[in-house]
Amino acid sequence: MDGNTGGRLRRTLDGRVVGALVALLVLPSSGAELRAQRSDSAWVSSGGVLVTRAIEPERSLRWDLVLPADLETVWRAWTDPQALTTWAGPGASVDLREGGHWEVHFQPDRPPGQRGSDANTILQIVPGRELVLAAGAPVEFPTVRREKTRFHVTLVPVGPKHTLVTATQTEWQDGP
Repeated sequence: MDGNTGGRLRRTLDGRVVGALVALLVLPSSGAELRAQRSDSAWVSSGGVLVTRAIEPERSLRWDLVLPADLETVWRAWTDPQALTTWAGPGASVDLREGGHWEVHFQPDRPPGQRGSDANTILQIVPGRELVLAAGAPVEFPTVRREKTRFHVTLVPVGPKHTLVTATQTEWQDGP
């Protein structure tokens, strides 16, 4: 990719897509509420994201959203650092290979390891279709950061100009 990919993506992704991608990364409720409820539930966020929480057989959060963008554009939004900064955070770094890192820097001025979501490792890649991460959390959540969760993003074309994004986060541990 050339150095202008981010600029092209900014022109390609309108406010609806950027807002929807941001909504995809935001947990819809507090951790206390998630632990307190025993049943599965689903709701639609203000950004149009269908959020599903499951307690059994495994605790998971799942986000589903159809974006008004083609598959290639959405893949680039998840895998190109310049594109990530248009919707996920002010800084990003991606080493797009299995074993590489996938980082979003919510606070890019902090030292490495304290910038935000900068403790993620890429476990699996199916180019243009799937990205699986061992996901750490921001430093404010040290247990989740240390223990990791599994964050699995799948992209499915829905016609020539829309893409279904499904992100599922699993392997939540017990504890704080």
